[in-house]
Amino acid sequence: MSSIQQPNGSLCPHYLDIDEEFLSQLSSKVAKVRSEDKDLFDFTHHRITVFDALAEGEVEISEEEIYEQFDRHRSKNFVTVIEGNVGTGKSELCAYLSHRLQDDGRPVLHIDKNADLLTIMAEEIPDFYREHIGGELPGASNVERLQKHVRQNRDTVASLVVAKAALNISDLDDTNVDFTVSERDQLEEFVRDKLTAISQRGNLATKVSFVDPGEIENFSYLNVFEQKSLEDAAEAWNDAIWEAVRDEYDTPSLDQLLKRVGQDFGEDRPVLVFEDFSISALDAAKLRDFMEDDSTENNWDFIIAGTQDSTEILHTQTGLERHEFYRTNRPNSSSVLFLNEDSCVDFIRPYLGYIKHSDGSVSYERDETNAIVDIDSPASSSTCMQCGFCNNTFRDLFPFNEGFLRRIYRGLDDGDQRPRQYVQKVFNVLEDYLEEFVDSPASSDELNDLHNSRTVHDDIYSEESVRQLAKWYGEEGEDSDALVVDARFPKAFGFDEELLEDLPIEREAVSTDHGGPREAWVIPKTKQRKKKQKQKKQKQKKRREPKPDPEEEKIEEVKGYLDTWRENPDASAAADLDVYMRTAFKAALDHLTEGFVLRPDGELEYLVGGNNDPFVLEGQGVPSRDQIRIDPADFTTSDLLALLRYGVYREMSPRQADEAELFGAVGTQLTGYAREWRSTIRSEYLESNPNFFVQAAQNREFEDLVIALCGVAAMLDDPWKEVTAERIQEAYSADDLSLDADLKNILGDRLVQEKQDDIAAFMSETKQIQRLVGEYFAASDNVLDIQQIRERLSKAPPVEVLDDLKKGGIQNLPSELRFDSSTSVKDIAFAGYNLFDALSSVAGDDDAPAAAGFVNHQLRGINVSNVEEYIESIRTYDDVSPDTKEILGKFVTYSQEEIDKVLSACMLQDELWVQKGTHASIHGTLTGLKIYEHELTGILTQIEFTGETTGDDMSEFVKLSGHYTEGL
Repeated sequence: MSSIQQPNGSLCPHYLDIDEEFLSQLSSKVAKVRSEDKDLFDFTHHRITVFDALAEGEVEISEEEIYEQFDRHRSKNFVTVIEGNVGTGKSELCAYLSHRLQDDGRPVLHIDKNADLLTIMAEEIPDFYREHIGGELPGASNVERLQKHVRQNRDTVASLVVAKAALNISDLDDTNVDFTVSERDQLEEFVRDKLTAISQRGNLATKVSFVDPGEIENFSYLNVFEQKSLEDAAEAWNDAIWEAVRDEYDTPSLDQLLKRVGQDFGEDRPVLVFEDFSISALDAAKLRDFMEDDSTENNWDFIIAGTQDSTEILHTQTGLERHEFYRTNRPNSSSVLFLNEDSCVDFIRPYLGYIKHSDGSVSYERDETNAIVDIDSPASSSTCMQCGFCNNTFRDLFPFNEGFLRRIYRGLDDGDQRPRQYVQKVFNVLEDYLEEFVDSPASSDELNDLHNSRTVHDDIYSEESVRQLAKWYGEEGEDSDALVVDARFPKAFGFDEELLEDLPIEREAVSTDHGGPREAWVIPKTKQRKKKQKQKKQKQKKRREPKPDPEEEKIEEVKGYLDTWRENPDASAAADLDVYMRTAFKAALDHLTEGFVLRPDGELEYLVGGNNDPFVLEGQGVPSRDQIRIDPADFTTSDLLALLRYGVYREMSPRQADEAELFGAVGTQLTGYAREWRSTIRSEYLESNPNFFVQAAQNREFEDLVIALCGVAAMLDDPWKEVTAERIQEAYSADDLSLDADLKNILGDRLVQEKQDDIAAFMSETKQIQRLVGEYFAASDNVLDIQQIRERLSKAPPVEVLDDLKKGGIQNLPSELRFDSSTSVKDIAFAGYNLFDALSSVAGDDDAPAAAGFVNHQLRGINVSNVEEYIESIRTYDDVSPDTKEILGKFVTYSQEEIDKVLSACMLQDELWVQKGTHASIHGTLTGLKIYEHELTGILTQIEFTGETTGDDMSEFVKLSGHYTEGL
């Protein structure tokens, strides 16, 4: 009995102990890695056809025809140039030609993509010489010494080279070589970096020159020429530096080295293969000249592969006449002749089949061009024969099938439908499966950036693995409204058959092109698949199905691009879908934030314009300050489908958009994004914005400004009340806050109109200020968090907070941050800024303490009842003037409570006046100025009472009386 177990939620037996190094070699993007194992290369190689690059039109040339151009009896150099975009088979063709020529007994030196100039000259060519000729190559030891010094003593080499190069340059006409110490240091560092570049592997397709024209322009220490163009100057520097290197180490150039080697080979023509022509520009021109040399003494065959940029140096008139030029890809495209949608499965087939080749499980019948004609039966003792799970349609491809592989190729962007990209994508998916990151290859994240718009019934979106299985493995059913998946695949990947009961999936026997019927999962694409009998009856009755709603048609039309969009929201294929997804996200955030309001049940909002989004999607750049980042990968495809449905209805039939259905599906995630957006706006513009305040007040917070605005509004409404937490509560609850009448009068006399307007403008914002306070400090309806306000007041007196405002910071506030269309936070903050400027104009006014001191002196100890008796007595005196009696009559109209209030104001003014700080100064001034303007003060200037203390110093009285008697 066989010990081989069929895959049933487990890996194919061939993959259980697969060697990672072998898999890496098999899927390497560099053909030379595969070519090092000739059996592997021959098994996987796909016949290449290219274009004649110099012919008019598309003239096709096969790899055999290119090979036949090589003649070991030719007496001159022969050059074959293979040009093409990256990943279009240049390396594959190089490897094929190398193998064919090696099979002919030709000595082949293959320079791979990562070889640097010094490695080529000091290691690869000398090693090649030793292997085929024997002994040491003359001149190679000097190159080895240069290579060693460059790698181990780069600074010293750079210093020597710069010294000699400077002398070489100074020998030229019209030069001024007079470096400062700093310039010489910079030049040595510059040369050291270039030496590093020519001595390090990995400069793929990158030419290195010591100096290029742009560097002459950018680095002043290189511009030592008076008459030369930038190009000529760069060439002069390159010649001077390279001459200095060769003079110091007596090294041959690459062309000289090759000439010596070729001479020693005699008639046995060597072959030099440059897999990627990225030779340093230092030697490229000389190598080109050597390849073009028509001398019969030269006997090299060159195979040069590279992008057209890197081989451009070979496009001289002589080169175009003497060399053979081929191109792997079509012009302005990365597509190649030997790989397309029809051939892609057979192209990848031997790569996957080779994994099962060693034990005879997979082998192929091939034609004379090595193309696969059919798959052979497995050997009797092979793993595949013992397992018996697969049939010939996918035995070599498992865990894929033909449709899956074709869809991978079709899903690549046009520019990526190249051999390298295709092979790598297939093996990346395979690796995810082998590493058990996913249950089936169809669930690999590597597929997310591929275009595949196949869809299934909406109910299946809740089972992501089943949806992906249908999308990648499914074939169109007979009635075209279902995807049919060979039941062996879900079995192999361990899918629970109970899914057939929970989802609209049927298990049926379906006919196949290979053998008899097979069990399959039949998965509907758009709706429950109708039984054929029912369809027949409907046809007989000629009943027409009702036309689907346009919204549902649109959903079906675009939902197949959800995976594409999730991977790349900017993908052109998903452009229509992107509109609906953005609509859904924006509308959902609008709803969850109550219209982009910054706090739950708040009033402060951020205006998000119709053409703007409050978010950017992952991969679309950096969010602006008013945006959050939404990652589509955070959502399951089922979630995205719910968002799509909502977005389509919001666009096409807004009243039918079902918010309850959306939030029932993805409410938790969307609510999290809504909270994040609110927090972002508050943090960016308000609560964590250091730009509000001057540098010395960076500890201030926006909440301090909110309290300050309300506190100053309360102070202007009634300057005789201390600004406390309780007073702010009182001001917050007030129906109206307005500028105190006495203050308005006296400030009208003492401020220019512009300052008066600033105060009026501030007081016009008090309703919004009250709303702002409620936004941040309301503990419940109409009740503020007194303790928090008290703590903030103790650290940040209101006027001092306004003093710390920075105009530039306020200016940068967005006008979109607002309460309504006419009031923004910027307006309110500017009103506070301008208000402080206006109040500063009266701060410290001496009349304020004078008025308070006088009134306090006059009224202290006064008992209104006694005064009334005194005045009644005076009224009987005939010698008291009527004016005096009138003034006395006005005084007695004030109650004891009113007089006590004035006295309290005097005490407050006195307390504030002796305190330090801007707030105390301005509040004390306003308190005193209201006392100064108060009617009672005017009365007192004309009457002298004696309270508990009699004072003879009437200076305050004299000063004030002059002001008030003028109006009486």
